[in-house]
Amino acid sequence: MAGSDDYIPLSEILAVLFKRWKLILFFLILGIGGGFVFNHVSPRIYEAHATFFLDLSEPQSGGGLLGGYSQLFSSSSDSELKFISIIQSDRIKSQVISHVRADFKGLSPTEIAKILQLKTTLSIKKDTNNLYRLSMQFSDPNIALKIVQHYLSLADRMFQSLELTSRQQFIKVLDVPKRPTFPVKPMKTLNLLGFSVGTLILGLFLAFFLEAVDRNRDTRNLQ
Repeated sequence: MAGSDDYIPLSEILAVLFKRWKLILFFLILGIGGGFVFNHVSPRIYEAHATFFLDLSEPQSGGGLLGGYSQLFSSSSDSELKFISIIQSDRIKSQVISHVRADFKGLSPTEIAKILQLKTTLSIKKDTNNLYRLSMQFSDPNIALKIVQHYLSLADRMFQSLELTSRQQFIKVLDVPKRPTFPVKPMKTLNLLGFSVGTLILGLFLAFFLEAVDRNRDTRNLQ
């Protein structure tokens, strides 16, 4: 029967696992310990975010927030592209950095360097309902919150200064940014699982490798 030589009986597999269980357990414990150490030494990263939509319709008396919300699906794509360009521009980035450095005196060089990387650490996404989510991850939850708040206010003002809208406030915030309480990174459960599974696989591989080496040596001794 083809491939019969490659078949390993389940009893042999179980025998190897039983024989090398200490080695396998050692690697499993090593992985769990490594996961705990990694979670302990990894910096805590917090995320502040806000959910909003753009009200680019002409002002209407008595409209209020609900009136603006009725225009949610009629925002022009051209104005939205301009808004994205403003959010991602160096001009607003430099203004946000200036505001944050004024809010938090005595920042360390490491924190300043992280703030200067706003373009890569700031995220803005749009869902299928035309809602935007602006988020910022930082090691200090207060700084993350301030960055999101400054981006929203400065973008609103800049959009008006460029005469792209006649509204006093075209960013309608649905989910106001709040100070994050719990870090989003490190992902402790995922890290523990990854380390444990990785070292367990390594332990299993080493157990069967050592078993194959022992059997080959025994075979040569018999010959």
